[in-house]
Amino acid sequence: MRFGVVFGLCCLVLLTATSSFAAQENMCRRVVIEGEVSVRPDPEAHAQEEGRGLLVCTAEGDLRMEMIFPMEGGNPIKQQNSVTMTNFRCFPFGTAQPCEATPYPDPDQIIEFTLLAELEPESVTVLDENDRVVHTMDGLYFRIDPMPEVDVLTVYMVCGGVPDDVDHPGSVFQLLLPFIENYWNHSITLNAFVDKTYTDYPIGMERFLADMNWTQFETIVPCANYP
Repeated sequence: MRFGVVFGLCCLVLLTATSSFAAQENMCRRVVIEGEVSVRPDPEAHAQEEGRGLLVCTAEGDLRMEMIFPMEGGNPIKQQNSVTMTNFRCFPFGTAQPCEATPYPDPDQIIEFTLLAELEPESVTVLDENDRVVHTMDGLYFRIDPMPEVDVLTVYMVCGGVPDDVDHPGSVFQLLLPFIENYWNHSITLNAFVDKTYTDYPIGMERFLADMNWTQFETIVPCANYP
């Protein structure tokens, strides 16, 4: 009788462990980063333009990254990332006149891109003042790769003279430069919303500054929800 009880308990433990493992195999880690990016010229980098006229145009936009990783981490098995331009503005330097700039036909320019990313679960250890482990976090590493294709932005410019259409191939692209020029290394906590803010972040050979703020979070989701 005792053997039967022990055997039954062993089978129950085995079945429970097997079911738990199978359930974990069907789950994935979902990482989302949402926020805003704003680019402007660095006044110091353009100070030499005081003797002549130069108009520098930049953009602002909404950022969204969504990546689905296996439970054990590694590279994303699915991702969907984009930046949407929400504002376009021009800065006069030197003798340049202020201009009114209106992008068209669609002011919302959307750029989709792919991230070279990796997630390392529980790879970051947080210690207290006595070097005791408080908790662990996941390490998230990413940058844009390959280089995305960006359509030329046509802008209706009014600068005091005859209005004209002007092409700005790089203004929207600058919104991606922080993630093209740098490989980001972040600690991310499961089931926790974390806000990140960066001000005066140098980009574009340090001729431009980016202000960025976003919220990042990680959750466990069924893999079947993201085929």
